[in-house]
Formats: sequence, structure tokens, C-alpha cells
Amino acid sequence: MSIDPFNEPVNVYYRKLLLPALANFLRLDGLLYAGFAWLIAVMGMLLLKAYLKSNGVKPTFLEEFSLLTCGAFATSFQLPGYPDIAVVALALVALIELNEERPSENIAMIAFALALMAHEAAAVIVFAPLLLFVVGRRSWRDLLGLGGLYSLFILANFSFSVAAPFQTQVGLGGVSAMERFRQSPSMVIVGALYAFKALWLVVPFGIVPLWRRHWQHGAFVMCSLCASLAATYIAVDYSRMTGFATIAIVLCFVAIKSVWPPRLLKLVLVANLLIPSFYVVGGEGVIAPRGAYFGLYRHLLRLPTPQRLHI
Repeated sequence: MSIDPFNEPVNVYYRKLLLPALANFLRLDGLLYAGFAWLIAVMGMLLLKAYLKSNGVKPTFLEEFSLLTCGAFATSFQLPGYPDIAVVALALVALIELNEERPSENIAMIAFALALMAHEAAAVIVFAPLLLFVVGRRSWRDLLGLGGLYSLFILANFSFSVAAPFQTQVGLGGVSAMERFRQSPSMVIVGALYAFKALWLVVPFGIVPLWRRHWQHGAFVMCSLCASLAATYIAVDYSRMTGFATIAIVLCFVAIKSVWPPRLLKLVLVANLLIPSFYVVGGEGVIAPRGAYFGLYRHLLRLPTPQRLHI
């Protein structure tokens, strides 16, 4: 896609265009695209650190490292090229701006527009709850207008056939994602669990103080989590789909920082590192991508690292 981003087949043309087109413009296409994707991931890491600091949280190395083995961050290093991390980075830009004394709603809307061009499903899951609950009613008209305009472009790309965009959402091996979901619901659960591993514990304990402090943030977290889990019905890479809720997990993490004892938090963070970040795909099983993270997991801890497990 990065070599010739504007000459893709019709079923993928309207999706995931921002990063390949930008890489092509910067001449970081082809084999260099992996490095470009990792550069975006590093920018996402720096934005995550900036967002935590804007909330008065100075993350330790353990906290940063543990967070980066989950969700969209893990996917960006396991499979460079997926644009999920760009959507998360843009959402962090919007959240950092909203923490300012005089926030600009236009920044959030521009970030949403760019995120739609990066990956429309991830953008809707992350930004729609963000704009509805965190930014507030003043953004609803712009949100509907932007969403309507984007939907019009999608329909135009498919000759105004409403069913065509959904028909292109195929699964694996000729089996639709919906059928894969129905065949193996246990795989969906495993994929969701591996997306955030031990950090799932911050959700039930973080949502209550988050809701009490700022109910809009609590509503965003619940809506984003539900939407990301629902996305597993239309795509087979379950751990990646659940990882769209990375921002929701970060908000819960910020909330429990002031509630949990430091030793308990460190225990959860260490446990999160010890659980490997497997990549779960319906019809393929639990996959261990190659890389430095699994090299450390296999050799340093002397634990088995299967290349592929089938459940």
C-alpha cells in the first residue's frame, strides 16, 4: 500500500490510507515502511508519556514498559504497518489539548478527521465516545457532520451500494468474520484477555473513582470498551480489535494510581510483563510473533514460547 497508495483495489481503497500515503510522500515506502510504522509507534509512546504527565502522573520505567506491551502498542511492534497506533496517538493529542486551561475543540475534531483516514473502525471506536462524552454536546453537530461526510465518501467509493462495504469485510480462509465468531467464542475471550493481560484488573477498580471524579470519562471508558469488544464480531484478529480500547485502559490506569498501594500496583505491572503478548486470530489460533520481547521471554525466563497454539 505504501508503494502505490492511491491505486489499491476497491475493497481497501477507502481504508487505512493516511500512513501509507504519508510514507510514500516521505519516500519511506516499501521495505522502509516498517521503520516508518515503528517511528509512529515511538511518537505514540512519547505522547502517552506526555498525557500521563498532563494528568499529574510521572510514570516510572516499569509502568511505561508494562503499558507498552498491551493493546495498540503491542500490535504496532508485533506487526508494523497496522495504523491502530496512529489513531491512539491522535486521540492522545486530543486528550492532551483537552487538559489545557483553554482547550480547543477544533484540535479534537481535526485529530478525528485524520484518524478516520488512518483507520475508520478504530477512529469511530476511540473518537466517537471521546467527542460525545469528554468534549461534550458542543462537538455533536461537527461529529455528525464529519461522520456523515465520511460515510458519503465510502458510499461513493462503492457506487452508493450500502451492502458493498460490509461484503468486503471478509474473514479468514473464505469464512466470514461473523461465522468465525460464532464457531469459536472461546477464541474471542482468549484474544480479549491477551489484549491487556493483567491490566484488565485496572478496569473494575479504576472505573468507580474515574466515574466519581468525572462521570464523562467513566462513560467514555465503558463505551470504548464495549465498542472494541463488539468489533471482534466483524474482524478475526481479536486481540488487535480489543486493543482499540487502549485509551480506555490508560484512563483507568491513571484513576487507580491514587487508589492502589504502590506495592500492589507494582505486582500487577510485573505480572503483566510476565504474561506474553500473544496475537490471537480466529481460525489461526494464538500466535507468538517473533521479536526481542519474545526472545527475552523465552531465553531469560526459560519458559516455553510456542510459535502457534490452537484452542
